[in-house]
Amino acid sequence: MRLHRDIIHRIGECVQCLDSSFLLRVQYTSPRVQMFLRKVFPLPYKPKKPCAYPGCHRLTNSRYCEEHAKQEARRYNRYDRDPESNKRYDRKWQKIRAAFLSANPLCELCQLEGRLTPAELVHHKIKITDGGTNKWSNLQALCQQHHSSLHAKQGDYFN
Repeated sequence: MRLHRDIIHRIGECVQCLDSSFLLRVQYTSPRVQMFLRKVFPLPYKPKKPCAYPGCHRLTNSRYCEEHAKQEARRYNRYDRDPESNKRYDRKWQKIRAAFLSANPLCELCQLEGRLTPAELVHHKIKITDGGTNKWSNLQALCQQHHSSLHAKQGDYFN
């Protein structure tokens, strides 16, 4: 208990002097104290970079700022994406996807591995181009990592 009082006392000193060497020395403390320290001294984020849209100098964590990300997505869907996939993934698909993800919020493959990861994508077990349907029996809720690895194994995206 004395150690924890010492740490709390030193936290007050660190807030004033930002003694980073102290933070390195408290690694031996309890997880509760470490969690408290992470709240007091959050780790720095990756530096932001300018938006990739020509002429825009807003700083962002992704490739485009929020305004230009929407424009870029619209442009991609209109000109670069396969027109057949635009027909397959229309508003009707958006509703099916949203309903399926709300009913299956966790990645199915992560659950088999004993992890609880939120599902981000809905995967067709049998592709629509190969005769698959949008029935729930043909859908699978996956995280980004498992969805990418499945398509990489199938050779769909990463040829």
